[in-house]
Amino acid sequence: MKYAGFWVRVLAMIIDGILLSIVFVPILRALFPADVVSYAGMESGVYNIGMNLSNTASILYMLIVWIYFVVLTVLLGGTLGKMALKIKVVDEKGNKINWGQAILREVVGKFISTIILLLGYIWVAFDAKKQGWHDKIAKTYVVYK
Repeated sequence: MKYAGFWVRVLAMIIDGILLSIVFVPILRALFPADVVSYAGMESGVYNIGMNLSNTASILYMLIVWIYFVVLTVLLGGTLGKMALKIKVVDEKGNKINWGQAILREVVGKFISTIILLLGYIWVAFDAKKQGWHDKIAKTYVVYK
């Protein structure tokens, strides 16, 4: 197996983020108008550079992202971003991962990889097998097809 490194995985994540934002943010904005948040809020000392979603829409967006990553990783071996870059998520034997591994990797593992200054993701750049903490937790690898 040829392991996919840090930068190709970052690019896949960017592609996924753009696709998800283009599709779901306008829908969520229409369904759940933003709370009192303004990009001109600098006068009040509040500066929001986010997607300007209400709390409800933000929670739904997070759930959509989790579902997207879990379902596509199990069914197709990776997200649209990974597929575009010809990389995929596999188990220790090079097979597609199961639902339990996908949930452990995409929800639990990525939460842990994120909470300490994204160190779990940065770990990919220095690990011999290019595993982030979320990969190690779920016993997965990201490899080139």
